[in-house]
Amino acid sequence: MSLHTEEILRRTFAEISLDNLRDNVRALKGLVPKKFFFCPMIKSNGYGHGDIEVMQVLQEEGVTQVGVALVEEGIHLRQNGFRHVDILVFGITGQHGERSMIEHNLTPVISSFHQIKELASLVPKEKSPYGVHIKFNTGMNRLGFEADEVKKVTDMLKEYPHLEVKGVCSHLSDGEDASFLDGRSSVQFRIFQKIATHFPKNVGLHIHNSAGFLGSVATNDQCWGKSLNVSPHLKWGVRPGIALYGVYPSLSPQDLAQLEVQGVRLKPCMVLKSEVVKYHRLKRGQRVSYGGTWEAQRESVIGVVPIGYADGFGRNFSNKGQMLFRERRVPVVGTVCMDYVMIDLTEVLGDNFGSVGEEVVLFGKQGAAELSVDEVAKTADTIPYELLTCIGRRVPRQYVTGSI
Repeated sequence: MSLHTEEILRRTFAEISLDNLRDNVRALKGLVPKKFFFCPMIKSNGYGHGDIEVMQVLQEEGVTQVGVALVEEGIHLRQNGFRHVDILVFGITGQHGERSMIEHNLTPVISSFHQIKELASLVPKEKSPYGVHIKFNTGMNRLGFEADEVKKVTDMLKEYPHLEVKGVCSHLSDGEDASFLDGRSSVQFRIFQKIATHFPKNVGLHIHNSAGFLGSVATNDQCWGKSLNVSPHLKWGVRPGIALYGVYPSLSPQDLAQLEVQGVRLKPCMVLKSEVVKYHRLKRGQRVSYGGTWEAQRESVIGVVPIGYADGFGRNFSNKGQMLFRERRVPVVGTVCMDYVMIDLTEVLGDNFGSVGEEVVLFGKQGAAELSVDEVAKTADTIPYELLTCIGRRVPRQYVTGSI
């Protein structure tokens, strides 16, 4: 049953289950004690699922802080009525962006000395002290202060008492190895642990993404942080991203099996659907799409599907992607166009045409058949994160109750 839906004039759309999302939120929250820092990431339009709809579910489930990448993303949430949730902005911005952050009561995640000075000069007295988080680079080599700058950071912060450090964070570069004692994550954990000693004990510490979170949970049979004898990193806060939307990060088979034993079962939240709008009957030797990169080796029935690279179904699916049609896998043939892609339906239809408007599924379930977003992403030599976040604005989101 449809809950609320963008107007669908073109029958290419993303069907999204808010109930599955809710179940994932509960499953992930259930792995951490109540007072832990738990900050779901809803950047890039909620990983393509719709930031407003995702935020509504999170708010209903008692989530009190979320993360975004851009100031604009945080402002968008504020303008849509989310006034009381703590919105962390993880990206670096200029002075104009920092002024807007303060105006809309967004929480900056600071990565540079320049940022400290800029924010300190902009915070009005009536908003002092203003909460901030401080980010350190422990191995990702992207954003954050260097580990050996920690004393300089704390000394500078003492000069600006109207900036209140609410949290200290870092980012794992290889969270998938968080359960390995000799992995890159273990090196980052040790560096971060030393950094943490320079800040008060009441400051929130967070480093775990979905992979680090679930990988560590998989090796801790007493559950996250609930044992008194666990490693310090198991007591740090978490920022689940892709897992929130029902997609497992690239964990080892052993970790995935252990999560299953522990009852951690995430549910995909999106099915990407379209339809066949036209059929063609090709003779052997005829070619399909730009450049004629696919040639019929027999008499073939080709279906035209109205989705293309402008919608996020990229050209790298040309001649190697698959879709579901009548619960069977059918191949993408020819070059993916801006607005259309063609599929070979010969194995399903023989020499016949199907009905105009018959459903195809690009990823997700169709009856008893399934093409997972992970499998589809691997076909295109990419990752589910990219596939989900690249689904364009031309693709309406249809929100439904129940599972999908």
